[in-house]
Amino acid sequence: MEVSTPVDHFTVISTHGRTRICPGGDPHSCHTISTAIAMAKATDAFFQRPEQILDTIGATEVATIAPSDAHADTPLDCFAATGRDVHVEWCYSRDGLLLSFLRGSATDGWTSIDATSVSRQAAA
Repeated sequence: MEVSTPVDHFTVISTHGRTRICPGGDPHSCHTISTAIAMAKATDAFFQRPEQILDTIGATEVATIAPSDAHADTPLDCFAATGRDVHVEWCYSRDGLLLSFLRGSATDGWTSIDATSVSRQAAA
């Protein structure tokens, strides 16, 4: 995932048991932590259910939107909602995998999370 916030940019490479975090997207500056710890430290919005985020931002309606140009070749279901001071957007693959997330406002800046590649490993 490529993660951009108003103060940081980094790449996250996650597998079942471990997660590599690379500040600035530099593969030479990565550090590895367990995926469980990464999930515990991650921004809550990324791991919350959409209903929880809507409640947090005070949104009552969700609209279906078109995927961004970056994901135009992938069949996605995308949604957007606007709350009191925050706008959010999510895009899911047809099998329910979150591939992009955007949250923020013009005054506070934007946080975006975009999958750059997805692979699935068969369970042993």
